[in-house]
Amino acid sequence: MKNAFFLVFLVSFLSSCKKEEIPLTDNTPITIPDSGFEDYLVYLNIDSDRTVNGSIKYGDIKSVDTLRLIVTAQRPTIKNLKGIAYFTNLKYLDCTGWAIDQLDVSQNPNLEFLNCSTNPSAGEGYYPPAQISQLLFGKANNKLKILHCNKNLIRTLDLTTLPSLTQLFCTGSLLTELDVSHNKNLTTCWTTNSPQLKTIYVSSLNQVDSTRSQDGGTIGGSYKWFKDAYTIYKVR
Repeated sequence: MKNAFFLVFLVSFLSSCKKEEIPLTDNTPITIPDSGFEDYLVYLNIDSDRTVNGSIKYGDIKSVDTLRLIVTAQRPTIKNLKGIAYFTNLKYLDCTGWAIDQLDVSQNPNLEFLNCSTNPSAGEGYYPPAQISQLLFGKANNKLKILHCNKNLIRTLDLTTLPSLTQLFCTGSLLTELDVSHNKNLTTCWTTNSPQLKTIYVSSLNQVDSTRSQDGGTIGGSYKWFKDAYTIYKVR
């Protein structure tokens, strides 16, 4: 019986102990499971060993602040960006048009700009169709200002951890509702061509610039709030 109590105590003690985080050094290998993503890092002269082998040195990516992953016929398809969490200095990420299912940028504290839209020419030539169904943010994303996530398969979009967001472009979505009531700095919000989007929640109707907003019709360059006629703004 004593042995049983001792084992229970030992298991409880060990489970309560937090493992110390292993500090990253320049030579620490970071796993990049998607060969298309790593191929692009080689193409951009970021991966110093110039080899697609499933990993990259932390020293190669720790200072990278801009990633423009432009779709070209010469590059293999990118299907996921796992490993992007270790790009901790990343400020600008454009992965427009790739066949990515889930994008998690919750560990990128310096990110200010993100474009993960489907390419307007998707389905034509070498452009893959819309894929992203899950876009994940976290408390670390308090610097993100501009978000483009047009023409994707996203059905829910949590923006509550993005206090600095000023511009949101989410046209052609599958959203049924959108909550921007926590985004007090938001000055531009485009959500047209979203037939399932019925309600956009705002902190107050003053949040919507009525002098520069429009329902449907032709998009004008001066419009900052642009939605479908059947979508309503509602205070939350």
